Amino acid sequence: MTEIQSIPQLVAGFEGELADQPLLVFDDRELSYGGAARQSAVLARQLLDAGIGKGDRVAMIFPNSPEFVVSWLAITRIGAVAVPLSTLATAWELGRMLSHCDARWLISADRFLNHDYGARLDSLLGLAGREQPLSLPAFPHLRGVWIWGRGFSGWPGRVDLTVAPRADADLLAAAEAAVRPADPVTIIYTSGTTSEPKGVIHGQGGFMRQAAKMAAMYPYEPGERCFTVMPFFWVGGLMTGVLTCIRARATVLCSAHKGRPLLDFIERTRPGYVLMWPNLAQAMASDPSFAARDFTFIKSAGVADRVFPHLAGHRRVVIGNSLGMTETAGPHTTILPYVPADMPDSMGPSAPGIEHRVVDLATGTVLGEGQAGELQVRGDTLMLGYVGREWQECFTADGWFATGDLCEIRNGHVLFHGRCDDMIKSYGANVSPAEVEQVLMDCPAVAQAIVVGVPHPQKSQVVGAAVVLKPGCALEVAKLLDHARGRLSNYKVPSVLKIIEETEIEVTASGKIKKHALAKMLAGVAS
Repeated sequence: MTEIQSIPQLVAGFEGELADQPLLVFDDRELSYGGAARQSAVLARQLLDAGIGKGDRVAMIFPNSPEFVVSWLAITRIGAVAVPLSTLATAWELGRMLSHCDARWLISADRFLNHDYGARLDSLLGLAGREQPLSLPAFPHLRGVWIWGRGFSGWPGRVDLTVAPRADADLLAAAEAAVRPADPVTIIYTSGTTSEPKGVIHGQGGFMRQAAKMAAMYPYEPGERCFTVMPFFWVGGLMTGVLTCIRARATVLCSAHKGRPLLDFIERTRPGYVLMWPNLAQAMASDPSFAARDFTFIKSAGVADRVFPHLAGHRRVVIGNSLGMTETAGPHTTILPYVPADMPDSMGPSAPGIEHRVVDLATGTVLGEGQAGELQVRGDTLMLGYVGREWQECFTADGWFATGDLCEIRNGHVLFHGRCDDMIKSYGANVSPAEVEQVLMDCPAVAQAIVVGVPHPQKSQVVGAAVVLKPGCALEVAKLLDHARGRLSNYKVPSVLKIIEETEIEVTASGKIKKHALAKMLAGVAS
């Protein structure tokens, strides 16, 4: 596979024999490779017109769509840094991330399904009637906002690719030529163990190396079609759903539909591979029309194999388990096409260019074969660092990153035993207990909030919260949940919340809260 070290080099290959091949099919819309190259070139030149250049951080709010792909490519091909933000984020969450990443520009969809991003941004920024460049004390670096879509009366700017940029093709080429593999390419926001946003910075070269590795590990052939539900604003969707398919010269399929229209879309577009979370696969299988459909064109659905009759029960998984995280741009272990018979829990050996070691949680001593401890990783697809943190805050002195995963290494394979911290995995996304606790504590009546993962038979975990009220205060659970919904994405809002007395909180001899006991209590509430 040809070595590609930057986005400009990647996009340069979109013309020629690839030009007419679909890069992305989104319901009834299609974006070809050539179309992505041409449209992103126009938008890139418009960004240059607006004064956006190398290193500037440009935030994006888009669902999985052609606009997401075009915007991300336009930003990164001129050396600016794309910062995709979650479409699930509330205005409060968007404000925290925009401020945290020092965004200079923002490009957003106008609306999608029941989400009105224009109204959400207006409530946050108060842009109606303002002129650009912006001057907002709460966001001192933000100079412009563009809406892609029908636009809104009084808004300062909108994306219109029919408008000829002043910056010509020569200026774009010069900007692209100045992009280096070491330059930052994107910042991905993910939940951390603190209440502060966690922005993971990746480099051009690291992202391109990871896309090449995954294209080599995945069984995609040129022209192959892959359906994904993974959001592009998180690393799983961006790397696995978009960039891996691009490197394999494949086509990404995605849809805004659910239920029967989604099944119609999959049956019509005939993907060879399906990437989705088990709960969505189960929901699809429960549709009355599912049994009568022919899905034999699907070669693998990974963890969702069991819902498709022709795949269920096969030991060959084609797209198997791996261990990965945002900080490593996705998988850092090799994706195996077969589950080893003697190690059914294997997450695979180290990926090419990646080193692993396991250390004792208490002492940091490197452990030997078969001993469980915290997994550390080092290699050529590791992040550059976190927004706002110095290098030594992110890595050990010799460059290792602590994953927080409890693992052992046996016969060269990494075996996963759980998380060292309290991160909650809900609806396929990471939820920081500290972030949810802070929001609950912002309610004047709340004295203490403890957030834990509560086991759930279909969703693995849901967010649970035990809340202690201040003396003399009364508060209904429904009102506290309304408070949380006003600040948090739906998947972060506690599914189970109980108001308890402080005496009900069990602690260890050293005074630490027994969170497993609280989780058990909340599981009883959920049932």
